[in-house]
Amino acid sequence: ILTISSVLSMTFVMNYSGGITPRTLLHRIDRLENWLLRFVDGGIVIADQMGKENLPGRPYIRVDGGASRFLVEETGRLLADRRLDEAHFTIVATGSLSAHNGVREILTAFSQLEGSRYRLVFAGRGELESEISAAAAQDPRIDFKGFLKTQDLLALHAAADLLVSMRVTQSINTSYGFPSKTFEYLLSGVPVITTATGHMRSEYGPYCFILEEESPAALAELVRKIERIAPAERKRIGLAAREFMVENKIWETQHKRIAEYVRSRTIAVC
Repeated sequence: ILTISSVLSMTFVMNYSGGITPRTLLHRIDRLENWLLRFVDGGIVIADQMGKENLPGRPYIRVDGGASRFLVEETGRLLADRRLDEAHFTIVATGSLSAHNGVREILTAFSQLEGSRYRLVFAGRGELESEISAAAAQDPRIDFKGFLKTQDLLALHAAADLLVSMRVTQSINTSYGFPSKTFEYLLSGVPVITTATGHMRSEYGPYCFILEEESPAALAELVRKIERIAPAERKRIGLAAREFMVENKIWETQHKRIAEYVRSRTIAVC
């Protein structure tokens, strides 16, 4: 808890119960932290559900993360040098290779895409690495890059035709979660498919493709739909997403929002 003056207390609410939360000592301590939240006057949360459940009747702001200047500049440089392989349609998924990130759904969906034109590239690490490696051994169109350094990862994003963020929301409780990977994706200038986690639809919906049904068949069909879009229009969609991120999600902008909120709450309770 960060105390602002003698009357205003603020807190960052970071963890969530149920779903994919690991059962560790630190997460048990969250119970005490949640009890202490009754004494604060406001909060800064990464998902609206945190504020609704933990700060009833009190104001909060949602700050779901931020992009560094390095990330903005590096993705911009890669975008300027971007040269796509017109002979293939490359789908990329990176991050934690876990069930809650839809790895199995992505693999099954890709198996429904027929033809050598399609490519699927995974990068990251997690408990499903062996399943991805096995799929790559069976299908030469699949490539597993393993864990990459940040600059190599961003270069992989820039070389894609489509990025997929498949955070499962319908079979696992992810109401307290928000995939920060989306920030890297949307800054890349590449079209993005994402599930409707948290406030994804309300805030980012105009800048990405929302997967309404979290099934392999629905994902495969959405990939085909995006592939049919003219390359120039796909480029426009990607650039519009990047512009939104640069204007609204760099850390300097988020810091100003936090400072303004803290000042407004200090005045309100004085």
